[in-house]
Amino acid sequence: MARYVLHTANPDGPTPDELALIRERGPILNQSRRALLVELTREQATELGASLQGWTVQPEIRYPIPTTRRKLK
Repeated sequence: MARYVLHTANPDGPTPDELALIRERGPILNQSRRALLVELTREQATELGASLQGWTVQPEIRYPIPTTRRKLK
């Protein structure tokens, strides 16, 4: 399972019906007003993206923190 970010265009956030549909597919790891971090399989993410109107589904991207150490040449 991978982590996916679900973002809604609705300024009021997800409706209770949308939250119930998402919770059926997988656990919600984090939630803000208009975005959710959910653990899903690729098939579940594709299915949710097709069934939820006004939502975008993207895989979570992690960026490494750059090192600030000086390097000897």
